[in-house]
Amino acid sequence: MAYRIFSYPATLSAGDDAAELNAFLHGHKIVSVHKEFLNDGADSRWCFCVEYLDGTPPAPPPGGAGFSKVDYREVLDEKQFARFRLLREARKKLAEEDGVPVYAVFSNEQLADMARSDGNLDIAAMKKIPGIGEKKAARYGERFLSLVAVDAPGGADEQGGASPPGEPSRLGGDASPHPEEF
Repeated sequence: MAYRIFSYPATLSAGDDAAELNAFLHGHKIVSVHKEFLNDGADSRWCFCVEYLDGTPPAPPPGGAGFSKVDYREVLDEKQFARFRLLREARKKLAEEDGVPVYAVFSNEQLADMARSDGNLDIAAMKKIPGIGEKKAARYGERFLSLVAVDAPGGADEQGGASPPGEPSRLGGDASPHPEEF
């Protein structure tokens, strides 16, 4: 751990020299910040003791500089992206039913990992995806696994069980997903 002390006059107006402190806080992985007001009449000051991890790169702020949004159309092949869209729609429906944000069901990266599996996914493998534990796998796993398996070789599409006769595959081309089966 490393420490850095910042001291500013109590008469400092917002945005003056505090920019140095803010830049330091944004540029390091912070463990804790302790602040004290030292009352010394005209020389009163605010002091900040910042404990931070030395030698580790800072985490980029969400939505700010250094944050890159993944375009899954570019990182997944056509079939995987179609599967990803289906999983995303199913996630949205489940999140609405449970009254939780969509990322509380599965993150986009978790859905992409499922889509990449090409149907070779089971509960044990699902729990190896970062962020998916016993509870998520038990709560949502089987429903999502059935969607991943639909378009896999030997999956439900080839068995005739996923799409009604005469209709295109749920994952092929521009066919829209049907998450209402949840």
